[in-house]
Amino acid sequence: MALAEVFEAVAGPDAPVEFAAYYGSRAGTPGSPVKITIRSPVAVAYLAQAPGALGLARAYVTGHLDVEGDMYEAHRRRRTSSTWSPASSGSPPGCGCWMPAAAGAAW
Repeated sequence: MALAEVFEAVAGPDAPVEFAAYYGSRAGTPGSPVKITIRSPVAVAYLAQAPGALGLARAYVTGHLDVEGDMYEAHRRRRTSSTWSPASSGSPPGCGCWMPAAAGAAW
């Protein structure tokens, strides 16, 4: 499964951000003021090991994930999108995880 397909399954096909993976798969809203780029498989490993803010922080700080545009706007869009909210994902309260209920059950 392409990372773009995973992103759409998690965030929805009309996610309010643009997404790009290191090998060319893309999803989200092209031309969005916020773009998330997965730069390497290492970012995927960080996100898989710690879904949510911790995995994102590890991937970002090490340079394996990039956010173009306003980081605060990206966070606001994640928090206000019904498909990205922890409540709709089945994740524990306060987790901030960006995974659907099916993925959350597997973790």
